[in-house]
Amino acid sequence: MHLFCYGTLQFPACFRQVTGRRLTGKPAQLEGYACYSVTGQVFPAICAEPGAVTPGVIYTGIGRRLLRKLDAYESDFYQRSRVQVRVSEGSVVQAWVYIIRPRYRNCLSRDKWDSEVFRVKHMQHYLRHQQD
Repeated sequence: MHLFCYGTLQFPACFRQVTGRRLTGKPAQLEGYACYSVTGQVFPAICAEPGAVTPGVIYTGIGRRLLRKLDAYESDFYQRSRVQVRVSEGSVVQAWVYIIRPRYRNCLSRDKWDSEVFRVKHMQHYLRHQQD
């Protein structure tokens, strides 16, 4: 199975911290979804938005056990859904992705989430916090 990650889990160190697995993702993008910062948090969420494109990575070899672990990590805030993702070679694959549940959409800011800002300013603290 494939998993598309657009937020903190697109970074190998974060993915490994959460899952205990060392996987290498390939660049990919999800069309029709926009990625916004969650108000008061350093992580994002996506929601359907016509014309939007969300960059991220796609991981392969995701089994049911790992999905259950990720479901627990992502909590009730997100729902796991199947989507079509365009990978770097231009092909399209089906993948799982975590989308904010409609009842939590009011938690999204209108600021697009910036993965580079997260990497530079927040990732080290985020990783330390995940160890607690």
